[in-house]
Amino acid sequence: MATAQFLQQDPVASVVQHDEVYERRVAVDGEYCFIRASPHSIIHQYYPSAMDQDIQTGDGFLLVYNMADRQSFERLDRYYQNILRWKNRSEFPTIVVAIHEGESGSERVISEAEGRASASAMGCQYIEPVLAKEGDVLNVDWVFSELVREIRRWARLCTCPVCKVSSTGGRVTTS
Repeated sequence: MATAQFLQQDPVASVVQHDEVYERRVAVDGEYCFIRASPHSIIHQYYPSAMDQDIQTGDGFLLVYNMADRQSFERLDRYYQNILRWKNRSEFPTIVVAIHEGESGSERVISEAEGRASASAMGCQYIEPVLAKEGDVLNVDWVFSELVREIRRWARLCTCPVCKVSSTGGRVTTS
């Protein structure tokens, strides 16, 4: 939902769809980049090859889980390990994002402390977006912008030639 909100919030923006992958040109800290997102994370559960394809092309990742669903939380480490395996790295620009999706009144199952601890153990930043009202994420732009900043930070610190090529922008994959 957050990915769709981010990609569709500005109808004038250059949002292009290519085979279930969306691109949007945005400015982050005065520099333009393309956000490339695959918002259909449910597909990744049933078709791992689709996730592998997204991982191969991504410069950074948002690992999103539902704080009212332990199963979605428990998949994070497996997803992150898959990213590291495909990228042949011990770390990679990734942010863990906790959201609350579900019926009104559904109880929070994953505490903020547990979410932060899991993200920290993976070496990832943790974000819990502020909700305006049920289902409406206020700071979706900030979450995506923060990932682009993380990609750029990481590219500046990394010495490999691949990172230097991608340091000017970001392709983002959400799961």
